[in-house]
Amino acid sequence: MGLRIIHTGDLHIGQSLLRISRAEEHRRLLNWLHQTLLEQQADALVISGDVFDHALPSAKTQRIFYEFLGGLNDIDSLKSVVITAGNHDSAQLLQAMNPVTRRIGIHIVGADKNRSDDWRRWLIPVKGESGEYVAVIAAVPFVH
Repeated sequence: MGLRIIHTGDLHIGQSLLRISRAEEHRRLLNWLHQTLLEQQADALVISGDVFDHALPSAKTQRIFYEFLGGLNDIDSLKSVVITAGNHDSAQLLQAMNPVTRRIGIHIVGADKNRSDDWRRWLIPVKGESGEYVAVIAAVPFVH
């Protein structure tokens, strides 16, 4: 049995180019990623840092990303989603969603408490098709 992981990062959702919003590009990228997860029957998705382009993204920008996350629930093969904060992200803003996202298998590690000795919370187990643990993702965020 193989483990299918799709790994991406540096999405920079909310970025503008020459003062022109790239929101539609970001929506298309996330739609493509959703379709790829379905087609590849991915077991896990890892998003490594810089989810947003700014530490305080607009509500519109956050909605683009959270609509994508909500749609992941429709992918039967997907057992785990791990997101780490990057230097452009607000660790606290990303982690604020954890009480909700963990209930649907999405783990967000923001390192807002990176001086803590509790680094074990950065280790995310991944279950296989029959429910047994088959891997551990070391979700190491950007550390200042």
